[in-house]
Amino acid sequence: MRKTALTICVAGLAAAILFAGGCRRPSQGPSPAVQPDAGQIRTAFLKEHKLLGKPVLIEFGLVTCELSDKGFLTMIQLHGSDLVAGLAYARIEASDDTEAVDKYYKAAPAGFPVVRDSDRKLADAFGATIYPVFLLIDKFGNIRYMGGFPTESLGDWSEMLLAEKTDPGPDAPRLGKKTINGRELLTSTKFPELGGDIKPLGDYLGPGGGMLVFVDTNCPYSAQAVKDLPGVARTLRKAMLSTVVVNITDAEEKVKAYYARQKLKLPVVYDVGSAVRINWDIQSVPTIIFFDAQRRVAYNGPAVWADVGRAGEIALGLPPGSLNFQARGTRFG
Repeated sequence: MRKTALTICVAGLAAAILFAGGCRRPSQGPSPAVQPDAGQIRTAFLKEHKLLGKPVLIEFGLVTCELSDKGFLTMIQLHGSDLVAGLAYARIEASDDTEAVDKYYKAAPAGFPVVRDSDRKLADAFGATIYPVFLLIDKFGNIRYMGGFPTESLGDWSEMLLAEKTDPGPDAPRLGKKTINGRELLTSTKFPELGGDIKPLGDYLGPGGGMLVFVDTNCPYSAQAVKDLPGVARTLRKAMLSTVVVNITDAEEKVKAYYARQKLKLPVVYDVGSAVRINWDIQSVPTIIFFDAQRRVAYNGPAVWADVGRAGEIALGLPPGSLNFQARGTRFG
């Protein structure tokens, strides 16, 4: 184990890219909410680049993004020095600026696969919605981590994944996923609302609890979740539950323009920085967090409305079918 050397090597990177404000993923129109061949696309990518059978750290980045650049250069350093034994690396490049991409990678040869993804096919298959984002893939092709650069944990996680003998399957728990203290965060997190008021996030929830929908204006899967919200919110209101949209990482003027077009008639609060992503451990958007009356987290995951409904019914003691949203949502993001 070379944990000490690894920590020293990437310590400066952590503060810079651990869920920092990030660079935006190029928007190329809406992507389908359901992508049944995503697993096949991931497996084909890993096989093509001879990455199956070993843990892989993948960065989704942009040559025009300074934070992506820091992550990529750190990966080159780790790869060249073999600080994390047995770990493979790959960079997936989203920019469609061919000239800039050619120039950048000619000046910074990686020594590991660098794959262009200007059509966003790989990003959609892996669920990368905000750049830069790092994924740790196990030997069997399962996504085991998604988020900022896993600075202090990378060596330990890689060693653990190398030692695995059997495939844990795609539903294996994500590494590094924090258990959030819902009551504390609802009190301490204060946002501006589009109407101008600033108050604790918990003040928006009703006495019975409710749902926070973490999204941004750039992600097509967020757009799918937002599109579903009027009907979803109506069902929740019948059960005396609130729905709050929490937009993260976008500039204020972009948030206001976007939701003026949506006409949701729901509370929309926003954070232009990175504090929400860090404190709430939002690894991708859309993310749904559902609270019961005691402000305990009953659901924390993707915008699959059937799953949200079942979790809400169990937490609130409602009869099955009480929270039938009549919408599919999306597992991606």
